[in-house]
Formats: sequence, structure tokens, C-alpha cells
Amino acid sequence: ASELITEGLDIAQRNGIKPGYRFFMSLKAFLHSEAMDFKGSLAVCESVAPLAKQDKDILSGCLFQIVAGKAEFKLKHYSEALESLSEILLWVDEGILIDWFYYFPLHYTFAEYWLSLRDYAQAHQHASLLCELAARPPERTYLALGHCLLARIAMAQHNLDEAYYQASQGLNIVENAEVPLAAWRVHTLFAELESLRGQSSGANKHQRCAKQVIYALADSLDPDSPLRSCLLSELLPDQVVAAEVGDV
Repeated sequence: ASELITEGLDIAQRNGIKPGYRFFMSLKAFLHSEAMDFKGSLAVCESVAPLAKQDKDILSGCLFQIVAGKAEFKLKHYSEALESLSEILLWVDEGILIDWFYYFPLHYTFAEYWLSLRDYAQAHQHASLLCELAARPPERTYLALGHCLLARIAMAQHNLDEAYYQASQGLNIVENAEVPLAAWRVHTLFAELESLRGQSSGANKHQRCAKQVIYALADSLDPDSPLRSCLLSELLPDQVVAAEVGDV
């Protein structure tokens, strides 16, 4: 993915295609975000922010606003995050058509945002809408992520039965489709639920599944890439430390 993004950036820059350049830079920021490098993601967004003011291109603009919003709230810049995400809703209110696919990451990020602020009603609204929209094509990654979010909202409200039901819906998807960006999150969630239920063997099983997916994602990156190290250190810190000790 990083090679395709680099190639796209090179073509857009050489040909002076500003919307294309911002689009591929937004993809680069998204890659940083999925590797848990939110500071890097925001830095990439900030480097192309002036283009957003010069040229209101909806295709690149939607992705830019969503990725920037996610990076902001993950760094606890809540007002900036809400401003970035709400910009897209303003476009919709103005009658501007946006690609249907952008509604998936938009509602996913909004749900994460409100959940982080413990506004469970708004988080549930966006997560439910995400599931409704993703079930139509179907878009399995975001459908699984939607159920994962509904499960986490239920957990936050101490409704473990609902959490287990929603997590099971997500697990059914990731076990029958190749959706790694959702799979590690669902398995991690299920491990937590199994642990709460006193099912240590089930928790260990899902922890192993999550680790396998994370390692596979890390292996898809260049061995020397800082993003690979970031992904592993953020999601599997114990394993990274153990590996470093073993190398000494």
C-alpha cells in the first residue's frame, strides 16, 4: 500500500494535480492512523491543510477531514476533531453529494469520538447507522467494526449480554471473510469479554488470533518501516519488549 501511495503522490506532484496530491497524502495519513501513529497521521494532514482552503475538492476533502478528525480525537484534541468531522455534515446539508463509501469511515469515527467522550447515545446512533449502511452492499470490514463498536458501547454501560451478542455478530464476519483491519479489533474485544466471563481458555484463544492478524499486518509493511515498529509497539508492547530482551 505504501508503494502505491508513494507512486500516486509522485504522479500527482509531477503533473500539478492538487486534489490528487491531497488524496494520496490523506491515504498516507490513513496508513499512519491504522499503524497507531496518530501524531504522524496528523502531521501529514497538517502538511496539506493549506490545499484544503485553496481547492474544495469533495473526493479528497472527505477523506482528509475524516482522517484528520480521527487523528485529532485520538490525540485528545476533541474540539478540533469535531470541527473536522462536522465539516462533512455541513457539506451534506448544503446539498453536496459525497461518495457513499465515505459514510462508513465517517460514522465509524464519529461513533469512536462520542464513545471516547462517554456520550453513549450519540455513539450508539452512529454505530447503528454504520451497521445499517454497511449491511447493504455488504461492506464486511465496516460491518464488523460497527458491531465491535456497539459491543464496546454496551460494555461501557455494563450490558455484557448485549456486548457479547454484538461481538458475536462481528466475530461471525471476521471468521468468514478476509478483513484484517476489523479482525484484530474483534478478536481483541472478544478476548476481553471472555476474560470478564471467566473463560480464560477462550480469552487466550482470541488473544492469539488477534496477535496473528497484527503480525500479518506488520509483515505487509517494509521491515525497516517506522510504521511497522509503531504498529507492533502500540498493539503488542509486551511481545516487542520480550523480543528486544531476547536480542540482547
